[in-house]
Amino acid sequence: MPRALTALGVVAVLTAAAAAGHWYWKDDDRPPITDILGPQPGDLTPGLDVLDNVRNYGLDVDLPYRFRTDSNGFRGTNHGAGGGPRLLILGDSFAFGMGVDDGATFPEQLEAALRPERATVFNAGVPGYTITDQLELWDAKLHAFPVEVVVLCHTASDIPEMGRPTSLRRFLAWDDEQPATDPGVAAVAQTFESKREAAVAHWTVPAEERLRRFGARAPAVFAQWQVAWLETVTELAKRVKGAGKVFVVVLWVEGYGHFSAHVSPLMASLRQLDVPVFRGQGALAASGVRATDLYLPDKHFSSSGNALAAHQTADWLRRVLASSRVF
Repeated sequence: MPRALTALGVVAVLTAAAAAGHWYWKDDDRPPITDILGPQPGDLTPGLDVLDNVRNYGLDVDLPYRFRTDSNGFRGTNHGAGGGPRLLILGDSFAFGMGVDDGATFPEQLEAALRPERATVFNAGVPGYTITDQLELWDAKLHAFPVEVVVLCHTASDIPEMGRPTSLRRFLAWDDEQPATDPGVAAVAQTFESKREAAVAHWTVPAEERLRRFGARAPAVFAQWQVAWLETVTELAKRVKGAGKVFVVVLWVEGYGHFSAHVSPLMASLRQLDVPVFRGQGALAASGVRATDLYLPDKHFSSSGNALAAHQTADWLRRVLASSRVF
């Protein structure tokens, strides 16, 4: 990939916009995201060993962290004894664990919380991915992976990101030193000189810019994105269940900060699909733990936040899967 902007450079600008709620700086103040070199975690890249910093990706804080990926491209290389149920985590930078070292991510903490069940938890989270990417990732790489349970983690950025011209996976496959071969990407990319310009204009759009672009139509557009997200989740759920696996959803969001939109309609639709839903944000809020202890300065989960979210999710999984052969 060209030096102008590597895969995670684009990914984490998207992540920053969603997690921090803003990402604008004057050009002379912007952190040096164009200087990211070397391998990055995109689309389950195997064999990485990286010392990273969220400042590289447009966040105005220093937050270094270390991560490794295994031969499958999953973050984290150490698992427990195993022999019990196997779980696959789908999600974005929250599931991936941006900002925390290996061992402190949500999937690794979930495996620790499920130690009595001898569970193994695989982290297929990729920063910046939303449901369209996760469906493509399932079809391309994960549909035959041997697990019993698939856990989809939903965050606040997932709905707005339905407005992207294509999935992030397809966009990142474009090398801006060559013509784009994907029709959807090419239709947008041909009007830009670089991948970065295309990302900022169409794949990275802050909430304020969305409001400006759509004006009075914004609530209706956001409602359309909610429908598109649910349709894609429905398709993913069908494919996961069709492969003989249990499919569940963890919601790390209650409202989206857009036009008073709330997660309740999605919850109702998922339940109609017989998909168990865990209201993770509500459980965290009800714990009484201060938000400053649950979240990092860049708004991702802290180590403590991951640990609490994992233990709450583990308790919920035990309840909802008690009648299955999984637990």
